[in-house]
Amino acid sequence: MIWLSAVSALAYGLMLVEAQPSLHRSIVKTLPVGLLSLAALWAGAWGVALALALCAAGDWFLSFDGEPAFLAGLIAFALGHVGFIVVKLPLWQDIPWGAIAALGAVAISTRFWLLPYTGKLKLPVAVYVVLISGMGVMAWAQEDWLIRLGATSFVLSDCLLALGLFRSAPHTSRPLWVFYWLGQAGLFLGLLSH
Repeated sequence: MIWLSAVSALAYGLMLVEAQPSLHRSIVKTLPVGLLSLAALWAGAWGVALALALCAAGDWFLSFDGEPAFLAGLIAFALGHVGFIVVKLPLWQDIPWGAIAALGAVAISTRFWLLPYTGKLKLPVAVYVVLISGMGVMAWAQEDWLIRLGATSFVLSDCLLALGLFRSAPHTSRPLWVFYWLGQAGLFLGLLSH
């Protein structure tokens, strides 16, 4: 099923990532992580499946324009990160200090380059930054490099998303999608191997 996820992710990235919102685009955008969720469910990894399903819901909501859709997507992804943390990543004692410092620096830096530009969404975006940073830090407590790289790629994709949405940075859609899908696939493969 990961191959179907990869093919649908490639199709979205090549043909629809910059298209106008439509039902077709929303379905294709949601499909890659939705398939990973189904594969995790099939493997009996219920918690991983739920975390991925929440992220797929986030993809669905973020495929539409407007603040309500963005907020719904943000909440779905935030819950997905909580799911990743609760299900497979709770090993505080083994987190490398370099990972804590790097992800902490990224989180703190959002105070300057992101939060002042988020308007009424400042509080939910700040909470989201804490949650995804926490997920990234907890992933680095794992010895599995797929989990580490998956979470790091996910964080990078969200930085690109933030730059595109709130700072109007050009040309972020395709690299964001690549890092996002690789992040989800890395987390899926790494977490299911444990």
